[in-house]
Amino acid sequence: MTQGISPAYSDQMLRDAAARRLAEAAPNAGLAQGADASTAFVESHWRLAAEMGWTGIAVPESHGGLGLGIAEAADIVEEMGAQLFCGPYALSAVLLPGLAPQFGAVGDELLRGVAEGSVRVGLATAEMLSLPGERSVLPLVEHATGASHILHLAREEKGIAFVLYRTAGATFQALQAMDPTTPIASVTLAPDAEIARASCSHDQAERVLLPVHILTAVELVGIARAAFERAVAHVRQRRQFGEVIGRFQAIKHRLADGYTLLSHARLAVSDAVLRPGDIDAAQIARVIAADAAMKITSDCIQLHGGMGFSWETDAHFYLKRARRLHASFGGTAALRKRAGDRFIESLLTTDSDGFSEAGAGREEVV
Repeated sequence: MTQGISPAYSDQMLRDAAARRLAEAAPNAGLAQGADASTAFVESHWRLAAEMGWTGIAVPESHGGLGLGIAEAADIVEEMGAQLFCGPYALSAVLLPGLAPQFGAVGDELLRGVAEGSVRVGLATAEMLSLPGERSVLPLVEHATGASHILHLAREEKGIAFVLYRTAGATFQALQAMDPTTPIASVTLAPDAEIARASCSHDQAERVLLPVHILTAVELVGIARAAFERAVAHVRQRRQFGEVIGRFQAIKHRLADGYTLLSHARLAVSDAVLRPGDIDAAQIARVIAADAAMKITSDCIQLHGGMGFSWETDAHFYLKRARRLHASFGGTAALRKRAGDRFIESLLTTDSDGFSEAGAGREEVV
């Protein structure tokens, strides 16, 4: 752990336990040797999450869970990012419990399954395709392997529908994934696969997805931290021209930039964790964390030199995970635009005297 950039969001003991167990189960060496995450790690990682009680962290105690909050989940998720955990943790353990009350009686059954680890959710965001014979295809599903359910974010005229399908009776066709730690597939559903649906306006859907944006930002911080630590360790021992390369000014500057980006991302993410209902805080944190993770993981590969571009070096797994999270749920460009639009709207909102409160505050700062 790099000193000063990894404080606990909530509980240091919880973080330390998660770090220890996840380090023991880290897939890096196996993936570097060509192991398939969908068969070698997804199942074992999910069993670990269930055994440790992590799957029930956001499930109410009345349904067999721990009844904890986003801060406790964040302690676990950052370590998951750092150790390349293979599995849909935020989707299953945090997003689905948040949606369960809108799924009626089905929701109670789901909550108990989430808590015990038997419910695992794949994510489909692409539009559904219809086939003859009343069968439908979800052309791109993340975490499809071993999923008990699939959550589809379907576009509607006035918003988004969160549609939940059972995978019983479905057929899967594995697809080539950019991120080898996250298997993807095309899934042909059984005719009676749909078990629950919750329609939301765009504003409501944005609220529902807030915890996912926060935990995605947290995971990106974990990824950036792990890549930064690998880069520091390498430049401390790699020698050229009779010196360790960490003494070279160009490398010092790049590491200083990375440390600054990581520190800023952690501040933004910590703020979002402490204010879990603030849309701007959550979305801005995810943008800042994604920018930091993309730069730091790229620099990690560069600082490793020629070996950094080889499959056997695990640096590329962090870059690919960061790239996937950067693009998830519409990508950070869309979040940046929405946050900017809300800020501009706040400036145009005037009080009874015809002056914007946001504008007044901005003028004082200037």
